[in-house]
Amino acid sequence: MAIASVDRFKMKAEHGIITGGSSGIGLEIAKLLIQTGANITLIARDGEKLEKAARELEKLCPEREVLTLAADVSDRLEIEAAMMNSCDRLGTPDILVTSAGIAYPGYFLEIPITVFEQTMSVNYFGALYSVKAIVPLMVKRGKGTVVLISSGAGLIGLYGYAAYSPSKFALRGLAEALRGELKPLGIKIAVVYPPDTDTPQLRTENLTKPPETQQITATAGIWKPEDVAEAIVRGLEKGEFAITPGMEMTLLNRLHSLVSPGLNWYFDRLVAKISKHHRSHGGRIMNKSTREVAIAILYQSDKILLQLRDDIPTIVYPGVWGMFGGHIEPMETPLETMKRELLEEIGYVPTSLYEFGTYATEEVVRHVFHGPLEVGLEQLILGEGWDMELVTRADIIAGQAYSKQAGMLKAIGEPHRLILLDFLQA
Repeated sequence: MAIASVDRFKMKAEHGIITGGSSGIGLEIAKLLIQTGANITLIARDGEKLEKAARELEKLCPEREVLTLAADVSDRLEIEAAMMNSCDRLGTPDILVTSAGIAYPGYFLEIPITVFEQTMSVNYFGALYSVKAIVPLMVKRGKGTVVLISSGAGLIGLYGYAAYSPSKFALRGLAEALRGELKPLGIKIAVVYPPDTDTPQLRTENLTKPPETQQITATAGIWKPEDVAEAIVRGLEKGEFAITPGMEMTLLNRLHSLVSPGLNWYFDRLVAKISKHHRSHGGRIMNKSTREVAIAILYQSDKILLQLRDDIPTIVYPGVWGMFGGHIEPMETPLETMKRELLEEIGYVPTSLYEFGTYATEEVVRHVFHGPLEVGLEQLILGEGWDMELVTRADIIAGQAYSKQAGMLKAIGEPHRLILLDFLQA
């Protein structure tokens, strides 16, 4: 499916605000809007990714203004401040797109309750806070469009998405409730149900997705984000309330009550087949023996802070470089663990810590955060480990770095090295 020329789009907007606009579907919508004449505000948590996205947009249309604001949509005060900042600088938006979202698939019995809370906070309340901040301004002006990005998992509950599906169902309910109420006030509401789309979020999901879920979702194809973005803009031009890219989403939206019994029967057969296979081959991706840890990528200029682990044979990965962090304790969120571990290990926590991704194997799930190292090494107190050092990109690529304490080159632990390589390429 090829992207049509933006000259064929009739929709015009002077200003568009997009949450989750630093990548994926949100960024592709921004590309289309800016080429139709809109100034753009991108809101996301990662300032570096925002700046990279802004550069892409500015290359497309140097004459349009691009504003980037780093904010966490799940923090009401933070997102409200970002929205007001955007409106003060670029005016009330003609269109608001809530594209920020997270997904952490897994088995219901193994997903921590904090994941359910965080998913609802970002996916539902993050959208609600944004809408609540902007709609009164749109009403005052007498026009505006709000686009809520739900998911195919917001049309039918999927195996392995017990935390994600409810948050996307909630967006459907919000959109349906707002549509009739805001229509007489000049505000249009649209809700989008994208299929699986090739985005950073999907790649993160695949790290923890149960094999049963992989089999179910494999029955549908993976869309390109630019194709989903075009379908959304086309739907808005047609005045569609429910925008469903692709035949599968369209049929599911229109015929859900009729087709869901058949889909559930089909899904149950797939699950039974996959579950039987995995029971006979040693269990599932995540099991009771799986450890969960939180680790941090702390960077200063173009270098990354690493810890040299003690050279004790009884510990995991003795005598190699790795990131700071540790095991997630019961009732702790990964972020809480990260802050606690940093205080214990170096007596320092960055003013900002951002999620980078989740890396999962049968043995361990690594929740990776990143943030700036805003002090010198001499101000850190090494509470655990043999040595610490700011290592270069070349060191990471080579897989080893020099330790003053050891007096020799020491290897960088391969799991951490692969994560760092991903981070350097992001």
